[in-house]
Amino acid sequence: MHRNALGERWHFLRSYFSSGPSYLILFATARCNARCRHCFYWQEVADADVSKELTLSDLEKVADSVSLIYLSIGGGEPFLRKDLAAVVEAFHRRSGILYRNIVTNGFYTERIVETVREVRRRCPRLRLKIQISLDDFAEAHDAYRKVPGIYEKAVQTLKRLSREARETVDWIRRTHCSCSFECGANCNVVFSPRQAARALITRAR
Repeated sequence: MHRNALGERWHFLRSYFSSGPSYLILFATARCNARCRHCFYWQEVADADVSKELTLSDLEKVADSVSLIYLSIGGGEPFLRKDLAAVVEAFHRRSGILYRNIVTNGFYTERIVETVREVRRRCPRLRLKIQISLDDFAEAHDAYRKVPGIYEKAVQTLKRLSREARETVDWIRRTHCSCSFECGANCNVVFSPRQAARALITRAR
């Protein structure tokens, strides 16, 4: 697929109106550093083994078999995959994804920031979105995810990526490139009132 505005519009229409899927949710790994109370497959997470994961070669074959608009990556914790940037690139080049979302608990700040930079370098036209999950304020969030300090790590990651996003906007303005990058908090506040939810979002910023 030729990566320019016209080629991307044609790919969008062809994928959208095709009989195949245009949206894929990929669980990149079952490995995770958290043990969240809401996890729907905690047994797989507890028994996760990197040797059981689909390899990059496997995922390239999947990417070759579909024509996609949107790829959403979850886990486990996706950023535990050392080849995550290569996985994204495979789907970008082979299945033509235009939009990519990654959901993360935000614990591995430096790894996340470096991976995002690498994805932007490899896939400069990809619309990239990172979602950091926050369930409550500090102590309650840590208890919910069963990882001490994960709230502060998530907020630190959110701030770092928000800064990256602002720098990307300046870069887009200078180069007139269509690449975009978003970062935001995915607040799943189940046990807090609406007022606390608003405060959580404000505090995360």
